[in-house]
Amino acid sequence: MVRRHNLDLDDLQIFTMLARKLNFRATAEEAGLSAPALTRLIARLEDRVGARLFDRTSRRVELTPQGHAFHSMTARLLVQAEMTLGSFDQYLRAEHGRLSVTGLPSITSGILPCVIRDFISRYPGVQVILRDGLAQDIAQMVVDGEADIALTIPEPARPSDLTFVPLLKDEFVALSTPEDAMIADGPITWAELLALPFVTMPHATSVRTLIEAIAQKEGLVVTPRFEAAHLATVGALVAQGLGVTAVPALTLPAMGQPQLQRHALIDPVQTREIGLLSPAHKTRPPAVEKFVAMLIAHCRKLQRPVP
Repeated sequence: MVRRHNLDLDDLQIFTMLARKLNFRATAEEAGLSAPALTRLIARLEDRVGARLFDRTSRRVELTPQGHAFHSMTARLLVQAEMTLGSFDQYLRAEHGRLSVTGLPSITSGILPCVIRDFISRYPGVQVILRDGLAQDIAQMVVDGEADIALTIPEPARPSDLTFVPLLKDEFVALSTPEDAMIADGPITWAELLALPFVTMPHATSVRTLIEAIAQKEGLVVTPRFEAAHLATVGALVAQGLGVTAVPALTLPAMGQPQLQRHALIDPVQTREIGLLSPAHKTRPPAVEKFVAMLIAHCRKLQRPVP
């Protein structure tokens, strides 16, 4: 049985070199081989393909008809191999590929846009897909392979095949209109804030869950005047003087209300931990690995005390 499956690309390249030069000594020198080693290599190749490729005499070397046919086919094979390996090198350099990232809306709006902008600028050939959702949904997206990574908060019920790596802490702040006389300038306590007309998000959201946990720990009750599913709506209600709110600082871009007055929240000072959720035992594609590196660097810049 002919063992053609044992062909080696390096051997094929040397065969092509000899087919071009038709000189064993010159080919051996260019290939960095001894003449006997080149002779053995060609003999081994002929044995593997099951055909004589060269006719040799003491004075000349010629390709056999089978050698001509094999040379033509080998040339195409080597070109294809070079193109394939070149394409793989581009993949390793993240010159092309696909990246799918998901996260909580209250996190993605404050962190991901500028990271994605910088990533696309550096790696324009990579397709970036961004989807946000509730905590349980984004975790399942990572489990199902619909997303490579997720930005989220720690979840007690996190699937065992996912790993959570902390990236930064995001401090809660209070928001009001600049003209709102209900809040004086300076810090405000949670007890004082929750005693005012309060605007917040529904129970299913991570922000509301954290606020309820803080209130329960401090013996307080959250009685919202308004609930809104989207941060932009919460911000708009506060901007109209219909109440005050408490949100993590990184959610402010999603609220779209830069004129709102920001107050430090104390007693207690409360933060939420933000981290990277990804498969526990899965090698990341190069594009994902490079994106994660840029994301970590960006989060390190963000990790500073809230003024």
